[in-house]
Amino acid sequence: MKMGIFHKTEPKDAISKDFLEERRRNVSTIFALIGVFLIASAAVYFVIKHAIEETIEAQAITVAEIVAAHATTARSVYALKIAEKLKQDGFGPHVNSDHKRGYVPIPAKFLKLVGDATTANTAELFHYKPISKWNLEPAQGISDDFLAWAWPQLEKQDVQDPLDPISWKPVWRFELSDGRKTLRYLSADAASQMSCVTCHNTYEKHPEVISRRIAAGIMPGKQWKQHQLLGALDVSIPLDKIENVAAGQIQITTALIFATLLASFLAMIWFNKRLEKQGRSLSSLSLQATHDPLTEFLNRRGFEVEIERFFKITKTSDTHHVVLLIDIDYFKRINDTYGHHVGDALLKQIGINLPNIVRPDDVISRLGGDEFAVLLFGYNEKDGLEIAEKICQEISRMTVEVKGSRVGATVSIGMAVMNGSSGSTSAVLNAADVACYVAKRNGRNQVHVYEKSDDKTEAAQR
Repeated sequence: MKMGIFHKTEPKDAISKDFLEERRRNVSTIFALIGVFLIASAAVYFVIKHAIEETIEAQAITVAEIVAAHATTARSVYALKIAEKLKQDGFGPHVNSDHKRGYVPIPAKFLKLVGDATTANTAELFHYKPISKWNLEPAQGISDDFLAWAWPQLEKQDVQDPLDPISWKPVWRFELSDGRKTLRYLSADAASQMSCVTCHNTYEKHPEVISRRIAAGIMPGKQWKQHQLLGALDVSIPLDKIENVAAGQIQITTALIFATLLASFLAMIWFNKRLEKQGRSLSSLSLQATHDPLTEFLNRRGFEVEIERFFKITKTSDTHHVVLLIDIDYFKRINDTYGHHVGDALLKQIGINLPNIVRPDDVISRLGGDEFAVLLFGYNEKDGLEIAEKICQEISRMTVEVKGSRVGATVSIGMAVMNGSSGSTSAVLNAADVACYVAKRNGRNQVHVYEKSDDKTEAAQR
């Protein structure tokens, strides 16, 4: 069936197709939204996870800074307040303090002892130890890949003749240690006191230390100046415990955000359904206001809107349109004789067949009762007359079955041309109405084209 933008609404099979197509679009939209929702949820999870991981790492570095500062402060206090006092009393620190009565460990050994005790008591939280390429005991040397990578980066910051303390930048990285993510942090432990420089420079001249340097492939006899790199503090902070806690927080936060997104998603679907329902209601009301419920053609109100639009086109362009006014002959007699249901059946037959005769862009309307109107877009009088006669012939062939017999009807059609010289749409419709009256008066089942003389004839007969 040829259906145009101005015709009756789609028949049931077309409506079913539109419904199925709309449902397919809705399903596709829902799946697309679900996909977007899942992607958004995954993105939120990974963003939160990344943000928390960065926060944990930043806090771990801060803790390492605190540990390093606390350890070197403790070593400085020990050197200045304890070891120095004992030295003034005639004893003091000694590298072999374990074998010399009245002597205490040198500050570097004290720092190692504190680090060992800290490791024993807080190994699950953090641990640290002093290390140096220039160690005085093997346990404090460059002993793993991290230290081999980090120590040279501290050496690059050293200054040949420092006059003031050097602004050392610590070196760190995160790595797996025994299957646990761990922060490895190396902080410079420079020769802050001249006593440290003097002591270590002296030890570097001992035969034992010289032999150790040669065995390690290091040039012996190095001498330091105050503030230069003498050693470093190796701090390790395992992150698995805090990460386990964070994982639970990530899950809770993600679940809350997921629930919020889901609620928003469902609310959006519900709201969209409400809008669609309201849209369908408004569309239905609009359809009812401008269409005939029986034939689904435009009603008089809808037709008046369309003919006004066509009339404006004639004023801005050199176009002609044809208006047909169709009246069913003896329709009242059919209703009275066979019942209104038979009359309605005939009207529906016209509703089914009339669109097949005209073009999709032409306008069909049921003005009311037994009266129809057709507006043929861009037709001249000759072409319009041909269509009108075809309509007349086709409708005369239509019948409906009534108790084993066939009942049909004929129509009388009045035709008027609308162009730029037409006074108004009312004048055109009135001319078509007069022509229809003349067609009825001349015997019905025919087409009559309006002529000016018809006005006088129609007025005299009525």
